[in-house]
Amino acid sequence: MRKFFRILIVILFILIFIGTLAFLYVKSRPKTAPVKTVSPVVMDIVKKTVVTGSIVARREVEIKAQLSGIVDEIMVESGDSVKKGQVLARLLLVPNLVRVNEAGARVKKATIALEDADKTFERVKRRYEASIKGGNLLTQKKSPNLIKLHLAEKDLNQAKLSLQDAQNTYDRDKELIAKKIIPESSFQNTILLLSIAREEYDKTETYYQMVRAETVDETEEEYQKAEIDHKQALEELAAAQNNLQLIQEGITPGTRDKSNTLIRATIDGSVLEVPVKEGSLVVETSTQSSGTTIAVVADMTDMIFEGNVDETEVGKLHRDMPLILTIGAIENRSFEARIEHIAPKGKQISGTIQFGLRAKVALEANSFIRSGYSATADIVLEKRENVLAVNEGNLIFKKNAVFVEVPAGSGQFKKRKIETGLSDGIHIEVLSGLAPREHIKVQGGGK
Repeated sequence: MRKFFRILIVILFILIFIGTLAFLYVKSRPKTAPVKTVSPVVMDIVKKTVVTGSIVARREVEIKAQLSGIVDEIMVESGDSVKKGQVLARLLLVPNLVRVNEAGARVKKATIALEDADKTFERVKRRYEASIKGGNLLTQKKSPNLIKLHLAEKDLNQAKLSLQDAQNTYDRDKELIAKKIIPESSFQNTILLLSIAREEYDKTETYYQMVRAETVDETEEEYQKAEIDHKQALEELAAAQNNLQLIQEGITPGTRDKSNTLIRATIDGSVLEVPVKEGSLVVETSTQSSGTTIAVVADMTDMIFEGNVDETEVGKLHRDMPLILTIGAIENRSFEARIEHIAPKGKQISGTIQFGLRAKVALEANSFIRSGYSATADIVLEKRENVLAVNEGNLIFKKNAVFVEVPAGSGQFKKRKIETGLSDGIHIEVLSGLAPREHIKVQGGGK
């Protein structure tokens, strides 16, 4: 009996040992996960790129001061709508002493010049009225032409007397020859003298008329020149006085509404910023200084998106390509835009070459976008509609070929080569090698 129990214990021990080994063997074997399969789906595949940038106004103008001075009054604030020519601010001029002195000296010089021009004009005017209108050219012998005219008139009077004397002699001798008191030869000599006297008179009269015309022209020209000089002196004095007033006060009587002390908007739009305050000192725009900005005005009805696109994708973009803008500050809303410019030259930004991009934003009637908003643009590079597609993670890439695993029966799978097309990074288009209802193995236990 004791022997029987001993044998039984040994057998139990052996069975326990064998069971333990079997249990450990089973535990050590890897578990076989169930193989999952999926079918291709018909869908739209869109390949797009994302460009970050900002929304700005196309026309944004800095209104600067044209004169140095102090801001006396600001009439607008940021956000106000303004029209072209509307007064934004008024300056209180701080005169430059050097320029004031120069302008004062110019006024004095112009005053003296006008006094001289007045005297000359009055003198010439009196002579002109006496000579031309009164017909007394010979009473004034102040120029060579007047002297020539005086001499020509004396010669004309002398020739006239000689002609009259020759005519009287002719008339007398004509009566005598009729009575045969004088010989025929004497009468012929009288006729010759009359002809010579008439010819001399005609020549002297022609010369007189020529000299008189020259003298009249000279007198009229002298009068016109004196009149022009007088007008120019008046204009110069007025200009000098206006310049002095402009330097001292910033305005003139004729330009009170267009004074440089009034800062005006140069475009229609909205005031984005007023960086100065009343009482601030401003500097005028010059070749040495860009001047102080009084206000920034922009046309908020014409907005553009500005961003940068990577060199690897810029070749796929072109003008008029649509894009969708997403603005972080405006939730649950997107805006359409179209590319209108792509920079021909790239810039190195953060180690990569980027090309500038500008797109016109299409604003709706009631839309308002603030300048400076950061935005993200989705640009569709390629698109396929209603195509057969699979998850790109279920593909096997080998030696420039693409494979999928399809069921081969008895839980086995075999590789099949397929042709693929456009990919959006998650799904890829299947061109050939796979039917819509076929199943493929899910790689890596994915879904």
